[in-house]
Amino acid sequence: MANPYFNKLSPTRRNIIIVSVLLTLLAQTVLLTIGLSYVNNINQSVQDKRETNVSNQFYKNTLTQLGELSNLMQLLQSPDFSDFFKSSMNVRDVLTVNQQKNDLLSKLNDLHLSTKMVQQIYFIGSDMNQLSFRKDTDLATLTELPNLRMDMFQENNMDQVFLKDNNRLTRYSQKDFEHLTMSNQLNINVERKEELYSFINGLNNKLVISNGNVNGVLVIMVLNNDLFRSGLPDVYSDDYQFSILNHKDELVWSSADQQELANNNTQTNCQKCVKLEKELNPYPYRVIFKQTSDFVLFSKKSIFSAFIALSCLTAFVTFLISYFYTKKIFYPYLVLTKKMQDQARSDELILKYISDEWIKKGINSLSLRTKLIMIFSIAVIIPTLSDGFLYSRVLNQAVQNQMKETVHEVGEFMNVSIQNRMDFMNQLINQLSVSRQLQGYLTTQQDLDTLRSVAFRNIKSTINLSMFPGLNEVNYFVLFDSNGHSFYSSIFSNNPEMFNIEIDNLAETAAPYWISGYTDVFNHTTPAIIKRINYWHKGSITQSYLLLVPRDSFLTEVSPMESKVGIKDSQGKEIYSFQPFTTEQLNSLLWSGHIPDTQWQLNIEYSYEDIVLKNSQYYYRLLLIIVLILILSIIISYMIASFLLKPVEMLKRTMRIVGEGDFSRVMSYSGNNEIGEIIRSHNDMVLRLNGVIHENMKMMEENAKQ
Repeated sequence: MANPYFNKLSPTRRNIIIVSVLLTLLAQTVLLTIGLSYVNNINQSVQDKRETNVSNQFYKNTLTQLGELSNLMQLLQSPDFSDFFKSSMNVRDVLTVNQQKNDLLSKLNDLHLSTKMVQQIYFIGSDMNQLSFRKDTDLATLTELPNLRMDMFQENNMDQVFLKDNNRLTRYSQKDFEHLTMSNQLNINVERKEELYSFINGLNNKLVISNGNVNGVLVIMVLNNDLFRSGLPDVYSDDYQFSILNHKDELVWSSADQQELANNNTQTNCQKCVKLEKELNPYPYRVIFKQTSDFVLFSKKSIFSAFIALSCLTAFVTFLISYFYTKKIFYPYLVLTKKMQDQARSDELILKYISDEWIKKGINSLSLRTKLIMIFSIAVIIPTLSDGFLYSRVLNQAVQNQMKETVHEVGEFMNVSIQNRMDFMNQLINQLSVSRQLQGYLTTQQDLDTLRSVAFRNIKSTINLSMFPGLNEVNYFVLFDSNGHSFYSSIFSNNPEMFNIEIDNLAETAAPYWISGYTDVFNHTTPAIIKRINYWHKGSITQSYLLLVPRDSFLTEVSPMESKVGIKDSQGKEIYSFQPFTTEQLNSLLWSGHIPDTQWQLNIEYSYEDIVLKNSQYYYRLLLIIVLILILSIIISYMIASFLLKPVEMLKRTMRIVGEGDFSRVMSYSGNNEIGEIIRSHNDMVLRLNGVIHENMKMMEENAKQ
């Protein structure tokens, strides 16, 4: 009976090819698992780095915008603007009212407020002796509100709505005003009722901030519903979502669609969303950053597809090598089979000698065990080396591509941050130029100089602006006349002549503008912002120029900590530099972009040294794993070869016994393969020889009897 062990596990060409291909696929599977784990780890590092940069930039931009709103609200509550609504204008003469109204309108227009930030400003007086107005940002006029007063709000329980939200961003809805109890007087006066409801409807679903009437004048700013989008580039990843929640955990703004905002929805439906929250101190808000889909920076599908394609290719190559290699391996066995068949067909009793000279050359000189170990090791070495090459090529290229995308994203967000900081300074210089303190100083300074004696002419009075909102962001400011001579400075106030400016830098424009190369008394070249100020002196308009020099942290605060940042003017002169590294970064990418509304160029050198370090660590680990796989492959190949060679070893022992003269030994084998051919040839030869021996012995016995 045939032994099934011989049939299934003998070292046939088919079995060797199958084992070789299986070893190839096994090595591919192991390395594919390691490779995808590597991709996940590197991807997570890149993704964390990217999310941190994006969320921090938006956080800083939001703080800048909130600071700008806070400064504006403080200014609107100052006597420069609020005194008009406390001066009982309804009982004063028309000439005085019109004159002060025009002054107020001129100040509001000189603020040059952008509709991207504020759309409307309400000034609500306390009672019917006071006036109330609405200023539309896109209009150069004031709209009078003849019936809206705080006493009417109090009669109808509306005052608490604004008081409880004092200086806090709120998005009002009709529900916030459902508690109103309309007074009889309001029901009788249809015009007042219509104006009140028109006012309420104007606030519905709008982003609003008010002072809560804390200084006797209710100031309400209706903001642009998409105000905080200016903290984002025009184009950014669709997978990012930014939201801002107020002190009541209400969603006041979101970069998502308006339906989510209307539903006050801060949740997302993806299962693996990344969510980062940060308090916007000192303001009572928090910003939320979400990655709203389970995206990865590396295309794992493409890498997986590349691995599959490589697996199929290496399996095919292994098949071809195994096919032709086994043909070489089994050539001696085919020759041996033919010799044994010839011996079996012969009637001669003498066994013919089979020369072994032809198996002492080349690959035939190796043992079958060695040959099997070689083919099985090759089956592992091919995918291991090919995958190692794929890792070093494809994955390194993936890191490079994603770093390029990241540095582009950092550059775009940094560009927006600079814009926001410059807008902040633009708004600050506009507010400062209309301030009562500065205007009063300009109109009286020259008169005072003419009254002073020559000996005391250079002793200048000071401008008390220490509490002016936003001035803490300024290093110092200087006033120049139209000839470029300074006559006041916030530092070295007794020696303003120390500060000078080229007359070419004094432009005939009402809007603020930036210059790139202002050199101060410290011989420090810095960007500065200038605004022309018109004021009345002796019946005519006189011009002066206000120059603000921002603090050193003006741009440093918004510079990414892992990037070298530089700004150059149109002549290529560097006007700002931020270097966070103490050593040279060997792995960095460059990004360059134009800063809108300027002639300045932003240059960013983004370091990804940490990613390269982590990449190198995984690369060395991968090399170690490859070496271990090669060592294991040799051990496993030896074990498999030994396992497969057991039938051959048994055949060799049987043939040795036959060679010693025992022709009764035959092997049972039913397989139709190379080993089966040898065994059948061996059995036929033994049976034939055994038959010849019996016949000869029979003949010898018969001859002996005769």
